[in-house]
Amino acid sequence: MDNTGLGILLIVAVVFTVPYLLKRFSSGRAVGKTAPSFEHLLPEGADVHKTLYFYFMSNNCPMCSPMSLLIEELQTLNPNIITINVNKMPDLVRGFYVHGTPTLLAVKNNIILKAKLGGLSEKKLRHFIDG
Repeated sequence: MDNTGLGILLIVAVVFTVPYLLKRFSSGRAVGKTAPSFEHLLPEGADVHKTLYFYFMSNNCPMCSPMSLLIEELQTLNPNIITINVNKMPDLVRGFYVHGTPTLLAVKNNIILKAKLGGLSEKKLRHFIDG
């Protein structure tokens, strides 16, 4: 491959990799920040004194579909898991510093404790919530 081909390959790699990395690391910037008001989203039985888990998803997100099924299953066991459709509540999503889906946040005492962007396996999802 000549230098022109390598240059084009490098540009393509940068164009697709940099936005991915920025999104990937931006979810971590939310940790330690104050969460916006979310009391109106709390389901019946949620305990605000325990850690709340916010699952941000989109209907047109290919990674969200399998994860949403797992989240629904876990919600039957844990009422402190709240699903937020990013298309329906964009202002709230920005307040949580969410820049991609799926994103899972742990919040306690209105402080974002941890954040995870991207699809999670059942094992990793359970570890995020239980561990």
